[in-house]
Amino acid sequence: MRLILACFFFLFSLGANADSKIPNMVVLEFKIITSGILVGKSEEIFQRHGAHYEVISTTKPRGIASLFLKNIHRRSQGTITNRGLIPDLYEEKGRGNGKSIAKFDWAENQVYLKTVREDKVVDLSPGAIDQTSFLFSFMVKPPKQSFEVQITDGRRIKNYTYEIVGTNVLKSPKGPLDVLILRKLTKDKTRQFEFWLAKNLYYLPVKIKYTDKKKRVFESALSNIIID
Repeated sequence: MRLILACFFFLFSLGANADSKIPNMVVLEFKIITSGILVGKSEEIFQRHGAHYEVISTTKPRGIASLFLKNIHRRSQGTITNRGLIPDLYEEKGRGNGKSIAKFDWAENQVYLKTVREDKVVDLSPGAIDQTSFLFSFMVKPPKQSFEVQITDGRRIKNYTYEIVGTNVLKSPKGPLDVLILRKLTKDKTRQFEFWLAKNLYYLPVKIKYTDKKKRVFESALSNIIID
């Protein structure tokens, strides 16, 4: 009990000193395009309530993709600290095997993963995060040149390495944006996953690019952005 209380007060003190310069709300809207064809739209909403945050993510297939894919809904909530975003709960529904949940127990450094098929408990590394919170984590803690991170999607948790591989200027609804290109390192040279982070907009993700094993490129292109 003392350990739990100690962890609670530690997280509270970190949250109380968290960077208050990040926005209270961010709305990012994307068009998902492959080979020039619109196959989906997504919306990412980050809301801050003092030292607590919530992220709501919705992906909706469009065109032919809507014939065999459902809407995907994700929600994450947690605490904003000087060390970054610390998630408490992650939920996802709409993908293949039904709903998945990740509940974080930072007192024990474990995460409880629940799906329709199985429940399991997995050890956490420092800085572990869910995939939805990860998109907004750079507002609090800008990326290093190279870093490792443990990410969960509610079904499993894996270690990934990311690296800044370049810079660019991206046209956007907010005008030209200077961006860092962050790429996931993988042994599979065909698959690639990139985030384009706006340096002058809180390091928000303003483009997401995925190349699958068949070398098909899917781009989430920013169509609207609201910052409050």
